[in-house]
Amino acid sequence: MIKFKAFDLGCHQIARRVWKDYYAKVRREKISERMKYLQDLVPGCNKITDKAGMLNEIINYVQSLQRQVEVKK
Repeated sequence: MIKFKAFDLGCHQIARRVWKDYYAKVRREKISERMKYLQDLVPGCNKITDKAGMLNEIINYVQSLQRQVEVKK
């Protein structure tokens, strides 16, 4: 039986740091893509520049759709 001894030459720390940066970047990109998708779905939403205002507009739109569905039941 052969036993190997492993030495961490700092690569593990570098890999964790790189992964953390990469993961954050990918997460931001996904959020941006989904926000753009929502902007395209909600009429007039693409005119709003700040995220809070845009999310409020999306919530209002979804609530109005929900009320329309409840009325038609």
